[in-house]
Amino acid sequence: MMNVTIQEVDNFFKRGLAEALFLAFEAKYDRTLRFYDEMDIDTIGFMDIIILEVWPGDNVQCHSLLQYRKKRSLIVGFYEGDAPLLQPRAPLCLKNMLYLNKRSPMNKIRNEILFAWNENVTGNCEWVVPNCKTCSHVMLSKQQQKIALFTIKGFNNRQIAGLMNINAKTVSAHKHCIMEKFNIDNNADLVHFLRRNIIDTTNVSHDAVGHHSGE
Repeated sequence: MMNVTIQEVDNFFKRGLAEALFLAFEAKYDRTLRFYDEMDIDTIGFMDIIILEVWPGDNVQCHSLLQYRKKRSLIVGFYEGDAPLLQPRAPLCLKNMLYLNKRSPMNKIRNEILFAWNENVTGNCEWVVPNCKTCSHVMLSKQQQKIALFTIKGFNNRQIAGLMNINAKTVSAHKHCIMEKFNIDNNADLVHFLRRNIIDTTNVSHDAVGHHSGE
């Protein structure tokens, strides 16, 4: 029995992938797969395959839960569009990740996962022990965290500058720095990334500041 979790919001793709993998592992390796919807500190330690969605920025930030995963477990990251940039500064928890395009044919996806899983369990690929304490994952500065919070609340650069008592050009420069840190190349992906990863800890509302046009 093998344990698999698929963290995917597209249920149609998720069901198709689960069915393809179930049949493939049974036919090729005589292994039965058991699928889990949840992935947390209590379940990740016995997952053999962890399948995630990967968005711009995800490939360089910390995923602390993954440090508790099973040794030789396979991590698969599905992306859409251009491939995530694989850089030396990628966090240790993602060093062994198999990146696959979500729009690839299902038979190609299936075969890539079968091959990668076999390489993992036979020890033919390098195993990097994930450890957050020794990892050089990318983090935001305190100033960048504040700008990120105001950005996801809908404030433009001029409004953020007023709230933080800094110049609007400084706000723009910080946003550009955040995009460079996380390999994000457009504003839409930046906002999407921040909304998924930044926890709102402010009590500042958009209405309290007022509506201003322009950046």
